[in-house]
Amino acid sequence: MGSNKVNIGVVNCDDEEDLCTSFKIDAFPRLLYLHKNSYYKFTGERSIEKFGDFIYQGGFESAEAKDIPFEITRSFKFSAAGT
Repeated sequence: MGSNKVNIGVVNCDDEEDLCTSFKIDAFPRLLYLHKNSYYKFTGERSIEKFGDFIYQGGFESAEAKDIPFEITRSFKFSAAGT
């Protein structure tokens, strides 16, 4: 596998309502993995290890793939995780 780096961001749905609606975010917190042209909802145990397994060990492949609802062509207001 290529790089082991993953960009993680936190989106405030009050500020980015259209983005959250497009991704059907209806509960918080919501962890999504965007890969190629699809996104996958993580429903496992809330730990960095389990989310890492979901991404790096292919756990996302057994989750339902949904098309990313639009081409991401602009920056959204978000905070980098941990800040």
